[in-house]
Amino acid sequence: MAVIDVHSHVTPPSFREAVLDGGTWHTLTNEIGELEIPEFSISAKDRIAKMDVAGIDMHVLTVNNDFYRYELDPGLTQEIARACNEEIGQMMADHPDRFTGLATVPMQDIERAVADAETKARESAELLNKTVLTIPHQAGEDGRLFGSVTSQDIADAIKEARGITIDRRDIRLEEPIKTVGTRMVEVEVTPGVIATVKTMVTEDK
Repeated sequence: MAVIDVHSHVTPPSFREAVLDGGTWHTLTNEIGELEIPEFSISAKDRIAKMDVAGIDMHVLTVNNDFYRYELDPGLTQEIARACNEEIGQMMADHPDRFTGLATVPMQDIERAVADAETKARESAELLNKTVLTIPHQAGEDGRLFGSVTSQDIADAIKEARGITIDRRDIRLEEPIKTVGTRMVEVEVTPGVIATVKTMVTEDK
């Protein structure tokens, strides 16, 4: 069973670099950001090494509430949120088997928050539309699989390939795949946002 740390803070490295010498980062200063805890802004490689020592398979990454800034102008809060989300998103994309994350949005402006969430969903759908999954599976000479490829298998392949977490129930697969071949599988990224993922099931030789 995988060991998942569901509360792992990240201090954006770009923030740390900008403010350590007295500078600012989207108007924020070195008075915030948990700078007293260097482990929160170490490289992904060093974080993974520490995870391995502790026996942790995956971190759920999030910034601390210093970066929410709901008291600021919504446009500035949105700018900070996007910068934080991009850094966490890059860690997830680079190491999808070790990191997932939680995004932040400008909650003091619901329309902006919803727009940001929808934009991110559309970006994820566009990425999945360009994705080709290859899922090897044991099969007989006639191309029939020993077993089947399920919605969960496709969700796992998406996570490994793109770092995007999709619930298996949002993968529109009428029945498990039981033969080798290529299918175009619809994935509901969020309600109303659908992607089509080219999925190749190959014989695992």
